[in-house]
Amino acid sequence: MNLRKLYYFVSVAKHLNFTKAAKENHIVQTAISQQISDLEKQLGVKLFNRNSRHVELTPAGKIFLDEITYVLDRYEDAIQKVKQAAAGTVGNLSISYWGTNPFVIVPQLIEKFHYLYSNTSISVIQKPYLEAIDLLMKGLLDFAFVDPCVVQGYNEIQYKTVKKSSLYIVVNKKHRLAKKAKVKPQELEDENFIIVNMPDYLKVIFIDHCAQAGFTPNIIMQPKEFTEVILLVEAGMGITVLPDCGNQYFVSNLVCLELEGCEACHEVGVAWSQNNKNPYLQCFLKICRLCIEIFTV
Repeated sequence: MNLRKLYYFVSVAKHLNFTKAAKENHIVQTAISQQISDLEKQLGVKLFNRNSRHVELTPAGKIFLDEITYVLDRYEDAIQKVKQAAAGTVGNLSISYWGTNPFVIVPQLIEKFHYLYSNTSISVIQKPYLEAIDLLMKGLLDFAFVDPCVVQGYNEIQYKTVKKSSLYIVVNKKHRLAKKAKVKPQELEDENFIIVNMPDYLKVIFIDHCAQAGFTPNIIMQPKEFTEVILLVEAGMGITVLPDCGNQYFVSNLVCLELEGCEACHEVGVAWSQNNKNPYLQCFLKICRLCIEIFTV
């Protein structure tokens, strides 16, 4: 069994289409079909149920996908570490974020960490919260900046609040509320909201705040990506709610209005696995603790 077959398997499992998988790997379909057949023979199990119209993973195929994805991730991580060692870099730290929360937090923390540990490489990626938690538990990620609600129920995940912030309503500059500096919850009763479709402490706080004002916000769209939300609000399709730490990064035709009664009501923190053995873990946490006062409203 060679690595190429494993990568071909993951590609077919991702697309559930042999033609697309072949195109992705720059080989003909018959070749990738033969590779998958050989892999199934080596394993002694059927990985896919397939006919001329449909491809799906078998129960054994689903298990194999989970396990082999982990193995390949570790393999690629090992290659990266070897290259870093050859380049004279003695350590690495991986961090994920999502949405606007970390735009102020992450750069400052990385700057301080890099100043103290300049021979350590740092990788920063965007990952939805639940995907980030999964990577933390698999040992494929060191830190994730997340909302507190997503860490509940994960015994091995530790969490530390880093920043508390107010909530802002984000509207197109042509919106009727655009010239206001602050907005009351009652003024939002007839508005259409666009909010990211994910477990989100911010969403919970906002809906509760609206309930106290006597209404339920009309959420008309819940895109999967934060960038989609901004694009739709910019197009005037609706409005959204975000923490203040990101409001200076928007394009000129978006306006941020402070939501009354929501001062310092939203928090974001850093999560990590208690099983993580990265020697730089505690170094980064120490910097987080030192910076908490700076970020606190």
